[in-house]
This record gives sequence, C-alpha cells and structure tokens, in this order.
Amino acid sequence: ASLASAPSAVPASIWIVPQAEVHKYAVMWEAMERGPDGLLGPEAAKKVLERSGIPDAELSQIWQMSDLDGDGKLAFSEFASAITMASRRRQGYELPSEAPAELLHSFVSGRPAGNPSPKGGVSNFPGPDELQRYRELFQTLELEPSGCVSQNAAKAIFDRSGLPPEELSFIWHLADVDEDKMLNFGEFACALHLMSQRKAGAPLPMELPAELERLATR
Repeated sequence: ASLASAPSAVPASIWIVPQAEVHKYAVMWEAMERGPDGLLGPEAAKKVLERSGIPDAELSQIWQMSDLDGDGKLAFSEFASAITMASRRRQGYELPSEAPAELLHSFVSGRPAGNPSPKGGVSNFPGPDELQRYRELFQTLELEPSGCVSQNAAKAIFDRSGLPPEELSFIWHLADVDEDKMLNFGEFACALHLMSQRKAGAPLPMELPAELERLATR
C-alpha cells in the first residue's frame, strides 16, 4: 500500500497507543537481537522500520525523534515510538515535529496508556539540600567545554537509579529543555529530581513542571 497523497492532520488521540498495539510491539521487541545493554542498535532498527515502505528521509526523521537521549540506540519505548510513527505515517498521517508526549507515555512502564499524569505529578522543586547534593554530583562528572554533561558521561548516574531504560530515556527527554542532547546543571538537577520522585512512587509528568523548567533554563 502507498502513502496517502495528502497527509491527514493528526488528532492528538492518534498518538495514544492501545494496549493491544503496545503488546504487539513488546512481542516484536523480545524477538529482536539486542546488544549486551539491552538496547537496539541502528542497523537492526533500520531493517524493521524499512518494512513500512516510507521514504528514507522520513525514516531518518522518525529515528531522530525517537532517540530521545541521543545515544544512537533505542530502548523499548523509543523503538515502539518509532514503529508507531512509521505506522501512522503509512496510514497517511503527517509526521509530528517531535515525538508526541501522548505517544511516549503509552510505552512508559507503570502507567496506563491514554492516562498520562498532569504536570503536578511530582513534587515540583528540589529543596536546598537536594540541590546542593546534585551540584556536588554534577561537579564530579566530566563536563563538555560548554559546561554541560553528555549522555555518555551521565549514563552511570542514570543507570544507578535502577529505573527501566524507557523511563530514563523519557526523563532525559523531559529534562533536556533546549534539546541539545546535553544537560546543563539545571537540567541535570531536574533529571535527578524526577528520578528521585519516580523511585518514591510518583508517576512521571507528561511535561516538565513549570518550576523545574525555570530551574532548567537558569
């Protein structure tokens, strides 16, 4: 089947993925050969995405939107987001300019699809002692000349949280406010605060709370 000649506008609900579809992607994921870190490399992902029959330029755009933390690999939520966008595009819908929050939340574990948490889902600002701990931790990392930390440099700290890779990718996506694939101190503090709240049982918010966004952009 070919793409529709005039792509449809995309209603928000099209990015809320039904549980049956989530399950189908989970089965695909389990059957795929992944690296020792449990992530899917670009070559393996490309073979699956190419089956959609959509143009390479659009597949590249989908990859860029799905690889939330910019590590060149896909966690399950990133993979499933990519497959969903390719599927919707094949159905004739326009690709979004960035991965929709509703789509990402459909694949974050511990959250029912279609029922994302509001912005107030976490305690919206770290206290002074918490900020000081985050600053001391940030200063131990190997920083880029810009004073920011890369995904690779922050990986060990993120992994130490024990949260699933798809949640860590989503947290990075929320915290990386300027979308430069790196975190300044404010963004790093936001990420650690979100991890802390998530470990305490709070759901992840659909968008970065306003208080944290102000911290990230200081």
